Amino acid sequence: MAKSNQQKQLEELIKLPENQYCADCGSKAPAWAAYDVGCFICTICAGIHRSLGAHITKVKSVTKDFWTEEQVQLMAKRGNARVNEVYEMNVPSDFQRPDSGNKVAIERFIRAKYERMEFKARPGQKKQQQAELAQQFEQIALQPGWDSFPQNVQDPFSQQNNSYQQQQQQQQQ
Repeated sequence: MAKSNQQKQLEELIKLPENQYCADCGSKAPAWAAYDVGCFICTICAGIHRSLGAHITKVKSVTKDFWTEEQVQLMAKRGNARVNEVYEMNVPSDFQRPDSGNKVAIERFIRAKYERMEFKARPGQKKQQQAELAQQFEQIALQPGWDSFPQNVQDPFSQQNNSYQQQQQQQQQ
């Protein structure tokens, strides 16, 4: 039986470096997906997601279930990195991700992440953080002695540092 277009796309998506590990516990080679969220997950985490109920997340096997074009496109648009960027934005800096062998700790983490959304980004939070970082950089850059890059560091935006442009031109030839 020939593979569907959707199946081929999923196989390519799961090969991406960001999707080669479970979005929740970090175990290698996830074979399932929380398809309404847009992330790839392992078998253990898939079971936990199912226990949350379909009103929280919906789970499918990457290889055994039928996928619509829309579901595959959502997976392509999101993926593990983007999903975790949103759902884990407010994870405390000292937080230890649960070990993939500790099912109880994984379930607590998944419930906090998806059911209670304890770590999820607030609307506009990413833009606010970027603005704060830009402001901090500007304050540092305006301090005496920060009017130029140190002599041993090239300004990446200068005309003299055009190695990237040279590499691009060489590749085109």
